[in-house]
Amino acid sequence: MKTPVVSFAFANERTEKGFLRNLTLEMKLLLRALEPVAKEGKVYLHLIPSATTDEIQDLFQDSWFEGRVSIFHYGGHATSEKLWLENNTGGNESFFAEGLARFLGAQQGLNLVFLNACSTSSQARRLIEQNIPAVIATSRDIPDELATAFADAFYRGLASGASIEESFQEADGLMIGRKGKDAFRSNGTRSLYWDDEPGIGELDLPWKLYLKQEASWFPAQWRLVHVAKEAEPSQALQQALSLEGKVVARHLIYENLGYGALGVMWRAQQMTLQQDRAMKITYDIESGFESLEQSMQDGFMAMKKLDHPNIAKVLEMGRIEMPEDPTRYRLYFSMELLKGNRLDSVDWKGDADQVIGLAMDLCQGLHAAHTIEYIDTSGSRQVGIVHGNLMTKKIFLDEFNNARIIDFLFTNLSRLPEVKLRLPLEAENKLRQQKLQEYFAPELLAGDANVNVLADIYSVGSILLEVYTGKTIDKWSFSSEKDLFAQIQSQFGSASAELVRAIFVATLPNPEERWQSAAELNDYLAPSISWWRKFVRKISR
Repeated sequence: MKTPVVSFAFANERTEKGFLRNLTLEMKLLLRALEPVAKEGKVYLHLIPSATTDEIQDLFQDSWFEGRVSIFHYGGHATSEKLWLENNTGGNESFFAEGLARFLGAQQGLNLVFLNACSTSSQARRLIEQNIPAVIATSRDIPDELATAFADAFYRGLASGASIEESFQEADGLMIGRKGKDAFRSNGTRSLYWDDEPGIGELDLPWKLYLKQEASWFPAQWRLVHVAKEAEPSQALQQALSLEGKVVARHLIYENLGYGALGVMWRAQQMTLQQDRAMKITYDIESGFESLEQSMQDGFMAMKKLDHPNIAKVLEMGRIEMPEDPTRYRLYFSMELLKGNRLDSVDWKGDADQVIGLAMDLCQGLHAAHTIEYIDTSGSRQVGIVHGNLMTKKIFLDEFNNARIIDFLFTNLSRLPEVKLRLPLEAENKLRQQKLQEYFAPELLAGDANVNVLADIYSVGSILLEVYTGKTIDKWSFSSEKDLFAQIQSQFGSASAELVRAIFVATLPNPEERWQSAAELNDYLAPSISWWRKFVRKISR
């Protein structure tokens, strides 16, 4: 993994706005805050002390820095429409906000832009619209020394291993604790205009954390560094695991099967039916409980109607009291306990027959889900549910290698930005290590679309490519179907033209050019399946 870069750009032009006496101190404090983790090789610090437009351009267009810059920090003067950079004669040089947003939005790997100047909400909005996941902006006048102190506290938090959201809240609290709200009434020397924010009151704190709404849950939890913790489970995970041996919603919990972004998966016995099941119980839900419950209930209304051999049957869902606080609840669902292997544990490299059979199983299961008719909890008629987070570990194989899709419900929390879970460190690390580009469609990564049928189609294509070749799609570079076929043929000595075409069309960047339904992809592949695969599989859509 490439070492993340934190780039600091400071501009102290002198012609119109006035010299910022604390800017040099800010530069020293921020470098000092991150120096310990930089010495350990966890981050690389890049400094532009008298920033010009050309120097910022050179940074992001340098091949070594490409995709490495995780944080871009600007300190200096600004208005709602521009940053005031320096020129070679000590004067000012405008970097207009619209161009800045588009330029930074084109960069890969940028997780946070911190504009410690008069950025206002208009600059933050532009950056968010250009797919910057998180922006810290100031909305009105603040004294120069407070701008420095806030930034110092924030980066100290990041260096300690805190997330963006945690570091922001720590810095915010420290400013109030040290200065009181009255300190923020003063006119500042950074000329932080707020004329485009008429709703902001005089006593409101000037710092705001803006998050891309389509994916606000994950950017808020992003960490610059991950500080090693003790080997024992975190307190949050210990709390989640404390249900072992207890009876929950008529289920005896007796074996931990793993944990993920939403909660812990258990092997449990339904006491009334004496039936073993898989049961997922959420972590503590700190906010957005009603939204998550509504999403789960609507998904359950569809899933309980869905009876298909390629989809694991969901049996129950509901809420349970938290043992440590009876006034609060967690949510759970139970499904049939599958026997077999997860798809990510098999080796079918070069075996076109197996992969085509897998493709048809996935297509038939998804087609059933995408077209199921059901009545949601409001009494409205709905058609279709999507998976939204399909990957190899969400697919089980039975003794005949028939695929079963699991985890249809509520796997993509970016659709519920108000939901916040008390996520254990272990689960956060799993999320951090999960490479979304391995399975997520480009339009989802860019925040340009909601999870939909065509996103599921892309995930199927990426899964097929991985299972067929042993490499995830982000490890491939191909410009055409012919190019992909030649590369696979070179790897294995042969390749299935039908399977290559199925994969290529499924993973096209433009959703409108992909297979437009799971049924269409299934029908394309059906004639190419071998006779013996037909014998061991029930082919029906």
